[in-house]
Amino acid sequence: MRSPHSVLLLGIVTVCLGASKSAVDEYSRRVWRVPDGLPQNRIQAISQTSEGYLWIGTSGGLARFDGVRFVIFDRSSDTAIRDDSILALCPSRDGSLWIGTEGGGLLHYRNGSFQQFGTKEGLTNGFVRAIFEDGGGTLWVGTDRGFFRLEGGRLIRLDGHPDLPFVAVQTIRQDREKRLWVGGGAGLLSMDGGTLARHPGLAGPVTSILGRRDGALWIAAGADVRQLRNGSLDTVHRWDGIRAVCLTEDHEGSIWMGTASEGLVRFRGQQLLPEKLSGIVTGRTVLSVFEDREQNLWVGTQDGLSRLSKTAVHLLTEADGLPEDSVSTVYQDRGGSLWIATATRGLYRTNGQRA
Repeated sequence: MRSPHSVLLLGIVTVCLGASKSAVDEYSRRVWRVPDGLPQNRIQAISQTSEGYLWIGTSGGLARFDGVRFVIFDRSSDTAIRDDSILALCPSRDGSLWIGTEGGGLLHYRNGSFQQFGTKEGLTNGFVRAIFEDGGGTLWVGTDRGFFRLEGGRLIRLDGHPDLPFVAVQTIRQDREKRLWVGGGAGLLSMDGGTLARHPGLAGPVTSILGRRDGALWIAAGADVRQLRNGSLDTVHRWDGIRAVCLTEDHEGSIWMGTASEGLVRFRGQQLLPEKLSGIVTGRTVLSVFEDREQNLWVGTQDGLSRLSKTAVHLLTEADGLPEDSVSTVYQDRGGSLWIATATRGLYRTNGQRA
């Protein structure tokens, strides 16, 4: 009878290690595309509602995912949906979901049905790229031509005054002091005394704003990542020729940035040093990044949906001291040492890091 500590393997050894790993080894990855049930491979928004469903906005429809299968909502399934391209998702505290479309206005999904908000409700532009529900439950909506607040079922426009004739909005966030920040083609703006005003320190296009748990704001502006803390606006990092698209913070305090040409970048550690994570997701254009309640990281690219899950599994290969990658048997003795029998090069013992 084989010992319960021995395992027959057909390839390389996988062991649980506490040693430092590369970013690719740190996460297990699963990818979904159209053959797996998505309506399109271009993933433009990701969010999660209170009942646990993951919602994925694609260029060809909205998908609800329960971990096993996708349910698709598009123009063929509901007449309230006027355009299939989904640009923004915002879960509400009441369990419903707000949806921004590319030309079809604002949608509200509640109790299994969709309600559409368009020109009759005060919206002046149907390209809704940003939606945010603040701590008080107020909904803010940003379009390609106009910034709005929802009041009593009507969308009230807040730009359109002499200082800001119109605003093209990409992102909306609230800081720890409850001030609202808006980013877009006009740069960085804030709500001061109920009026939308420009921030003098950043006039270039802003694609994403992240409100960190430590109170700082991180701002993606072209090739720059800027930080606003205690009124001071500083550059965190700059890459010439690389455009930042989206920002999110995970449960460990690391910052994940999606780029338009270089895939994912992660800032981590006390110094929040950047590292490019080449090859960890499909595609080089990352359009959305989201961490779910189980601390899985979901990444939307132009070539599918990737889930990155932390793994305690590490691969032992020739690079770690094995004479070859072909392994026949693994045995752990009572002292905790791991013994590895290779196919042609004999028996080896690992100390947990090298064989």
